Order: sequence, then C-alpha cells, then structure tokens
Amino acid sequence: VTNYYTKIEALKLAVASLAGQLNTADPDSTYVRTGSVSYNDKMQTAQPLDWGTAKVVSYVNALTASGRTDSSAAFKKAYDSLVDQKEDKAHQDKTGQTPTKYIVFMTDGDNNVASADTDTKKYCDKARDQKIQVYTVALMAPAGGKALLNYCATTSAHYFAAENMTALLNAFKSIGAKAANQVTRLIN
Repeated sequence: VTNYYTKIEALKLAVASLAGQLNTADPDSTYVRTGSVSYNDKMQTAQPLDWGTAKVVSYVNALTASGRTDSSAAFKKAYDSLVDQKEDKAHQDKTGQTPTKYIVFMTDGDNNVASADTDTKKYCDKARDQKIQVYTVALMAPAGGKALLNYCATTSAHYFAAENMTALLNAFKSIGAKAANQVTRLIN
C-alpha cells in the first residue's frame, strides 16, 4: 500500500529524523541547541534556542500550512538568534567552546509579499559574513522559491531541491549527518 503525505506531514517526519541524528550524536544535550521559527505571510511565534531538540520537534509537530509567503522576518529572527552574544555565552558557559552555527531554511512556495526576497537575501548575506552554515531545502517549490533558496545556501552543496518526500527526508538526513559530525568533533 502506498502512503501519501502532505508537505507539512513530510516536513514533520524530516525534522524528526534530523532531531534523531542530533540526539544520537549528543544524547545528553550538552552541545546541541536548536530553535525554530515558521512563517506564512508573517512570522509565527518562534521557539527560542534551547538545549536539545525536543522543543523544536514539538513546535514543528504543531505547525499547520496556510496562507501567503514572506520568509524575511523569520530568516532575520533565525539570524539574530544565532549572532546574539547570549548564544555564544551559553555554549562557552556549558562547554567552553563556540560551535558551528546552522540555519536550515525551507520553503514550498515563492515569497509573494513586497520586498520579502530582498529582505531575506540581506540576512542570507549577513549569515554568510558571520560564517553561519545555511542549508536550504526547496520542497516542490516553484522557480522563485528555488532561486531564493539557491541564493541563500552557503554553497551549492548546501542547497537541496526536494520534489518528493523521499528527497526531503534524504536532504534532512544529509544536513543532520553534517551537523552531527560537527557535534561529534566537539565531543572528542
């Protein structure tokens, strides 16, 4: 029997898989801090950065899909959270290290709110300047969404075009493997 999933169901499964990889690499939540923010025509209330993955998985599992698309405020929120000095201090206080920072940016649409692409690109550029690794995943996105995500990805290897659930799961698995490898290096 073939199972069909909506895009939001596929996202929830992909995030759970990514969280599982991070939890395996850091079972005591000593090194991994995750947060999440979603958007449609406006940014939703964010899940602040916290140790481990449990709160992000709960946040993503509560998401619903609707409306127009404007990624600008959500991407800015992710960027601001990672460059906040309190984030570096939290890691320094707990582990004595400053970790590699990641943003996983996904869309299944085009920004269709005025200046959203321009504003998002501005913070993608700032993320690159701050050495934040930006992974992007276009889930069955139209050309405009793919172009934005291709622009925002740190390198072409950080961009994934997922045209089905299997490709989405594989993209998140690849991102998780890279992030988990970083965690493993921090632990050693």
